[in-house]
Amino acid sequence: MKKFLISFAEKLHLLIFGHKMSDQMRGFLGNLSWSFYGGILSMPITIAVGTLAGRFMGPEQYGKYNLVILVSTYIIALSFFGLDISTIKNVAKAKTKEQKQRSFFSSFVFVSLVTSVFLALMLIFRQKISSDFGLDMRIVISVVIYTVVVTCKLMLDILTRALEQFKLQAISRFIEIAVLALGFSAAVFLYHKIDFEIFLAIILSGAALVSLVYFAYLRSYFRHFSFATLRLQLAEGKFFMLSSILGTIFISSDRLLIAKYIGVSALGIYSAYYAASLALVTGLSLILTNVLLPATARTDDKSFVLKIDKLCIKGFIPIYLLICAAIFIFLNLFGKAYPLKLSYVLLFALIATIYFFQTVYNIVILDATRRRYVQYFLVSNVINLVNIAYYFVILKYVSKSIDLMLIGFALNVILTLLLQIIITRKMIKEASVQTEMSLGDSMVK
Repeated sequence: MKKFLISFAEKLHLLIFGHKMSDQMRGFLGNLSWSFYGGILSMPITIAVGTLAGRFMGPEQYGKYNLVILVSTYIIALSFFGLDISTIKNVAKAKTKEQKQRSFFSSFVFVSLVTSVFLALMLIFRQKISSDFGLDMRIVISVVIYTVVVTCKLMLDILTRALEQFKLQAISRFIEIAVLALGFSAAVFLYHKIDFEIFLAIILSGAALVSLVYFAYLRSYFRHFSFATLRLQLAEGKFFMLSSILGTIFISSDRLLIAKYIGVSALGIYSAYYAASLALVTGLSLILTNVLLPATARTDDKSFVLKIDKLCIKGFIPIYLLICAAIFIFLNLFGKAYPLKLSYVLLFALIATIYFFQTVYNIVILDATRRRYVQYFLVSNVINLVNIAYYFVILKYVSKSIDLMLIGFALNVILTLLLQIIITRKMIKEASVQTEMSLGDSMVK
């Protein structure tokens, strides 16, 4: 199967780009094949279970489930302090095992301590948080439990990616998806109608088991803590952290504002469209970016970005039509409680298609020079902040219209994609000039 996929990819590469793939690209595809197995085989089950769970829970319970994940996402973004990206880059570039151990374990200790502090404060002030933000106490407790398990799994997954252990990652995903499918089937059989807490318990059971599998294979990396290494990674990670937090604020602002100004049931319906489009595309893009980030970190040549441009042009319409079809199918599976609206389908499909290419370009920009990354960071977040202000004005003062929100979202992803293309062009030009200067110095010597 692996040989067949690589052979098929070689023919497709020749058809799209007009030349045979390099040895480096062939090696990249070898790693990608394991990521493909882990993602493409588990994704249909994940989406099917998530869709059926939304159907069994109903819009209100499904809205609460999404609210738990949203709040937890903020805590995780703050706790990691950008160390997720900087750890992958530094472990991938490290020459010795001890350097890799120092890079990972120093980050692991920091993230564990910061997460513990945040969650302890959340438990101490749980009554105040519940009353001030209008959250059910069950949601607050669920956020704490979910964050603990998911943080542990994420840290181990980061190490697995950095070490390019994609076979281990694929096997772990098969285990997680088996627990999800069997657990959900058992819950439906026993309870007939499940709530958000039962569904979270099923998801966390799979995540906890995967964490144990990862730890069994990677326990030798839990040593050699270094303050010096941690300081260097935090210095690099602060921009990634700010980008992650602001990105999290933007990507969740639509759903948080819908929950506040329209209601939890409306959030449930919106989340169903979101899952059938953006969540689906995020899962697909992770198959590629999972392998692309460590590979990009190890190479100074960014000219492969030109291939992404061609892929963007030739693949836009087919991907858009596929996402439209996916939304129609999954919304029907969600059931009658989730109405099918054509404008939602077309706008969500447009946003998801552009977002797919955004995630790929973003991986390249993560390895940009400090000056270029800061430039991208500032401009992209100005775009996002204007978009959040637009959401707020629309929902509070104009109309409780999700269509108008989606139009603003679509404009945002278009502008951000154009910005990414400009930045990557400048990166390629700068790398080319640097290479020419290095060759000139070598000739002089």
